Amino acid sequence: MIDSNIPASKRTIMVVDDNPDIVTIVKTLLEGKGFKVQPASSGQEVFILLAKKKPTLIILDIMMPQMNGMEVLLRLRRNPDTRSVPVILMTGKVNVEDVYRGYNFGADYYVKKPFDTFNLLAGINLLLGERNLN
Repeated sequence: MIDSNIPASKRTIMVVDDNPDIVTIVKTLLEGKGFKVQPASSGQEVFILLAKKKPTLIILDIMMPQMNGMEVLLRLRRNPDTRSVPVILMTGKVNVEDVYRGYNFGADYYVKKPFDTFNLLAGINLLLGERNLN
């Protein structure tokens, strides 16, 4: 359950992964919890979608072609309009160095693939439940 004064139905989570099966699974899970989900299949698509609407949170894969998730994360953090958007890295890159690097690049939370539903929802709750979203 999400603990926040803003209902889940008013929040949009962008799910970025080049694997359509992962996007579908996460989208189904989050929509079942009342979130609006904005799917994206590439780093480039993230920035096209951001020009239209800024999500409340981004779930981002690292290993994607053309523009990987770390490049996306750096661009998000360098832009004043997106620097405060919480980002959860959800990736198969699971060694300690990868996790450390993700946090150094500005990730707010790290979920290892294959992901555990409880861990993903706990990260979302942590990031959205404690932030001032007004």
